[in-house]
Amino acid sequence: LNYFKASNNSAFFIVLAPAIFLSLASFFSSATVILDKSVVSSGNYERYFYEEDVLYHHILNPATGYPVDNGLSDVTIVSDDSLTGDCLSTTCFALGLTEGLKLIENTPRVEAMFVEMNGNITCSSGFSQYR
Repeated sequence: LNYFKASNNSAFFIVLAPAIFLSLASFFSSATVILDKSVVSSGNYERYFYEEDVLYHHILNPATGYPVDNGLSDVTIVSDDSLTGDCLSTTCFALGLTEGLKLIENTPRVEAMFVEMNGNITCSSGFSQYR
């Protein structure tokens, strides 16, 4: 997640994961300004390494102690505060697309965008207001 602050104190963000950049570029038709909200992302594309063709990253499955392997590359949360966003982005990443989306849909004033390793993007029902 890259965050930019404009001179008029508005802010916008760009979710940038190298493997899926083209999907995201076509997803966002223009820059988005979000006022009075927090935008937080968790993903497997910045802190990682490969060993014997296996991706190891920093978001761990609490049951196994190994990196979560569920097909997600990024989860971005829009919420009222960064603490909520940080907790939910990591939690939703660990839960996976189906369970993470279910959690977000049942959490008031929170929206999410899930990006899969193959470039597919799934958003919560209210996320379109930020596109």
